[in-house]
Amino acid sequence: MPARVALSKPNDSARKGCVVDRYKRILTTGTVVAATVAIGYLLIRLRSTNSLANATVDRFEAELRALDPVARAEVVARLSSDAVTQVKAMI
Repeated sequence: MPARVALSKPNDSARKGCVVDRYKRILTTGTVVAATVAIGYLLIRLRSTNSLANATVDRFEAELRALDPVARAEVVARLSSDAVTQVKAMI
């Protein structure tokens, strides 16, 4: 007579291991997706802030170019003195 092989049922600890592994994969995937979304959002905000800053600088430079040379020199001198005062206040 052929030998009988005892078939064992999957025990509870093996079943729990599979469930835990599945939850780990889901959690890891969720974390990666959330990080990707956050990085994408920050890149979009950075681009919009950068374009806003560039537009402001362009507008300011256009207004400076529109001034006559004497008024332009006064504005630049005033901005320079204000910048020096701010730097001295930080030190």
